[in-house]
Amino acid sequence: MRAFGICIPMWAGADTHEGWHIQPEETLAYTGDKAAFMPAGGDIMLKQGDNNPQVLAWQNGLVTVGFPLIAADSKPAVPNSNFGPATLGATSKFLASVGLPQTGTVDGPAWAAMANALRAKAAAELAAQKVKADLLASRIQTAKQALG
Repeated sequence: MRAFGICIPMWAGADTHEGWHIQPEETLAYTGDKAAFMPAGGDIMLKQGDNNPQVLAWQNGLVTVGFPLIAADSKPAVPNSNFGPATLGATSKFLASVGLPQTGTVDGPAWAAMANALRAKAAAELAAQKVKADLLASRIQTAKQALG
């Protein structure tokens, strides 16, 4: 599919994907390759004014872990690869939440913090799904016992 410029979306650290969703590669910075999301050694620094796939990956990460991009008109902004004021605001809030200095840039420690936040979110979602599965299994067991 990559030869035709399309991909199956998958998020950082996820072992599963939604194979029925495909989209143009240029609209999604993270396509399943961890190296595409997490720069090796934090060697990719982002700052206001940048416009590239790594900014889009960062924006998607911010939104995923609960730091939406908010435009000047106080409406949610859509990740768009442009590190503008909405991305700067969400980045500052995220960095403050993880105890990092709010320098206005995304550096190695910021990328590492984002990877940790994404892993934590995935683990929490998996735990919630396990609770639901366990409840369903319990109900099935109860129904089997009731039926004989």
